[in-house]
Amino acid sequence: MLYDMEDTEKSKDETKEMDMSKVDDRQRGKEPASMATEHEATQERHAPESLRWKALRSSRSRQRILWIPVLSIIGLALAGFVLYVAVTQAPVARAGMIKSIEQGTLQISYENAASWQPVEEGQTVPQGARIRGTKATWATIALPDHSLMRIEAPGVWQVVEAMGKDNRLRITIAQEEGRASFVSPPPRTSGYSRFQVQVGGVTAELVGVGTFVTGNDQRTRVQILQGHCTLWSNDRPTELAAGEMATINPGGSITVIESK
Repeated sequence: MLYDMEDTEKSKDETKEMDMSKVDDRQRGKEPASMATEHEATQERHAPESLRWKALRSSRSRQRILWIPVLSIIGLALAGFVLYVAVTQAPVARAGMIKSIEQGTLQISYENAASWQPVEEGQTVPQGARIRGTKATWATIALPDHSLMRIEAPGVWQVVEAMGKDNRLRITIAQEEGRASFVSPPPRTSGYSRFQVQVGGVTAELVGVGTFVTGNDQRTRVQILQGHCTLWSNDRPTELAAGEMATINPGGSITVIESK
C-alpha cells in the first residue's frame, strides 16, 4: 500500500514535469522568432536613412522624372523664340523729316503738347506730331516710307501713324484744314506700303499723286493727278482714277464731281 502511494506521487510529479517541459518547449519554439523580429525592428529604427530598405521606383515613374527637365528646356526655348519674333518683327515708330521750306514758316506741336514751336529744314517729324503752316507757306516733308507731303497753303496736319519694319510700312496723315499734295511711296518688289490721308471721317488710300483741299466749312475736295485712290466711308469704298475729283462732305458722304 505504501509502495502504491509512492508510485502514485511519483507518477504525478513526472506528469507535472512533462507538462512543464512541454510549456517550456513551446515558449522556446516561439522565443527565437519573436526575438528576431524585435531585433530587426530595432535595427530598422536605428539604421541610417541611406541604409534602410526602400521600395524601388518603377521604370515608368523614372522615365516621367527624366522627362521633366527635357520638357522644361523645350518650354523655355519656345518662349524665347516667341519673344524673339515679337521683338524683331513688331513694327516700330518711324520719323519723317522737313525736307525743304521754300516759303513761309512751319511750326510743330509734339504729341500731347499744347505749344507750337518753329521748325527748320532737316528737323524730324515723329509719329503723333502736328504740323502747322502759316500764311503763304510752301514746304515739303519726306516721310519714312519715301512718300512726300507738300504743304501748299496754311493749314494743320498730324502724323497719325508712321510705323514700319523692314519693307512693311504704314503712313497715315490727318488733314484738319489747308491744302496739301501727297505722293505715295514708290512700288515695292516685296513687302507692302500703305499710305493714307484722313479727312472729314473718310480715309483715302492713295497710290499715286493727289491734292486735298479742306476749307473752313470742313468740306474737302480731292483731285487725283496720277494713279488711283480709294475713299473709305462707313466701310464703303469709292474709287477715283487719275483725272477724277470728289467732294468729301461733313459726316463722311462722298460726291464724285468730275470725271475725265
